[in-house]
Amino acid sequence: MRMLHESWLKDIGSDACAVLILLAIAADKHGASFYGRARMASELGMDLCRIKEALSCLRDFGLVAIRPWRSGQEEGVWQLLPVPERKQTRSDGPHAISEILEDVIKEKRSR
Repeated sequence: MRMLHESWLKDIGSDACAVLILLAIAADKHGASFYGRARMASELGMDLCRIKEALSCLRDFGLVAIRPWRSGQEEGVWQLLPVPERKQTRSDGPHAISEILEDVIKEKRSR
């Protein structure tokens, strides 16, 4: 539900949504999918470039991770990740410097 209510689907775009759904359908009970990029492209009727861009988007948003078969390989096991917490956006208007510094410190600690 958070993906819907927090606008994740709109933010990641239709190609990434399609790939995410495919990975979810193909995933095992641990959220791992063994589909390669070529199979994803075939199943979704998309070219490899669009698949790569969609997977990159999903990784950038922290929704999937990949564990390559071997070091340096592009293919591997795709892992669905829990939906990350959205960063709070500041409302317009003045803010105390202490609030801003507190947010910066929290962000550094979470890395």
